[in-house]
Amino acid sequence: MVVFLHPFNHENVIVMKKSLLIVFFTVFSFNLFSQVGIGTVSPSPGSILDIDSSEKGLLIPRVNISDLNAIAPVTGGATTGLLVYNNNTTTGEGFYYWDSSKWINLSSKDWKLNGNSLTTPGTDFLGTTDNKDLIIKTNNSEVLNFKKNGQIQAKNPGTALEPLFTWSGDNNTGMYQISSDRLGFSAGGLEFMRLSEATASNDLVINEPGNILNVRIESNNNTHTMFSDGTNDAVIFGSTGTLFSNGTVFSTVDASPNYNTTIDYVADFDNGSSRGTTMGLGSIEFLVDGEAELFVSDSFSPNLDLTYDLGASMSWRNIYAGDFYTVSDITAKKNVTKMPYGLNEILKLSTISYQLINDPFGVDRIGLVAQEVNELIKEATQTHTMKKNEAGIFEEVKLDKMRVSYNSLVPVLIQATKEQQELISKLEEKIESQNQLLISLEQRISNLEQ
Repeated sequence: MVVFLHPFNHENVIVMKKSLLIVFFTVFSFNLFSQVGIGTVSPSPGSILDIDSSEKGLLIPRVNISDLNAIAPVTGGATTGLLVYNNNTTTGEGFYYWDSSKWINLSSKDWKLNGNSLTTPGTDFLGTTDNKDLIIKTNNSEVLNFKKNGQIQAKNPGTALEPLFTWSGDNNTGMYQISSDRLGFSAGGLEFMRLSEATASNDLVINEPGNILNVRIESNNNTHTMFSDGTNDAVIFGSTGTLFSNGTVFSTVDASPNYNTTIDYVADFDNGSSRGTTMGLGSIEFLVDGEAELFVSDSFSPNLDLTYDLGASMSWRNIYAGDFYTVSDITAKKNVTKMPYGLNEILKLSTISYQLINDPFGVDRIGLVAQEVNELIKEATQTHTMKKNEAGIFEEVKLDKMRVSYNSLVPVLIQATKEQQELISKLEEKIESQNQLLISLEQRISNLEQ
């Protein structure tokens, strides 16, 4: 059945009353699948009520809902799907429907699957307004839990290969939980660093799995302020990580038999509790920073025999020691010949008293003139030295100041003493001969006088 109702006016009031009566009796006498059209003679076949108007609207009942969990103020039964307009500003104005237990706002600002527009930052948000956690799931499994106390908790700990927090296009680089109280950071699927809290110690560990990784700390002016060489297992400060002669073997002559030592760079630095910083080298050797003085725990030697100098371009002020020994074993020598120097050269040397120009303390000294010594006893002076260049090759370098080895003059003094003693012995023999002659002459004179 189709009922067409014209707009209200005074002239058809009686007609409308009659029409409404006809509609009332007719609707209840017809089949339930009939349609009712208001403003149209062709209501939609799929509708029960089809209202058509180009200038009027449908006014839904307006009620004041003070409690969204109660059906009131609606009376007569809590029917699911009941639609009203709530004009209560406290609970929120808008269209609501009853879902069998509470009123649901049709016009609430829900976040849509394809995104929202016209949002207001600071007003619109994704979250809860009550004291509850916000849980995000994928595949119906919890991924993140935004706790009501402000924490963000992840359900999956992740791994070095598949970190929990990562980036699209680089999903094997990020942060993950190794285990309880252990946080890991990986790049390219490899663990680079971990933060670890334990009962015995709290550690920042870099490269816990022992991968061949380099670790570098850069400062303002140095790209390698500290560099951990993962290939050579060494920590280097201030350089690019070139370890000269690392892995090579050299022999140290220390009693019999000789000891072969492989160069293996490794060092640790510890802050001393009594006097200063301690630098450990190897297993038992260490250096201690004292009060403007450096202490060595054990003997130290060059790694090559007769190759390096102790002091090169700058000189030590004093050397304090129990004694000094020089390589002198006959088995360590070759091309042995008689020394050509002796008393004659010693007698030509000048002995002087002087002060060194660069001596900050102005100490009075006695000694020789290096240039004179060089002319007379060349082996007791040094004009050049062998110095290793940046390529590790030894080069002969001329010294800016000539040097004298007073120890090398000892054999010359011994020879001069021997020569002088020989002269003294000859003179003593001559004097003795003269004394004997004098005694003989005195005896003859005495005999003549008698």
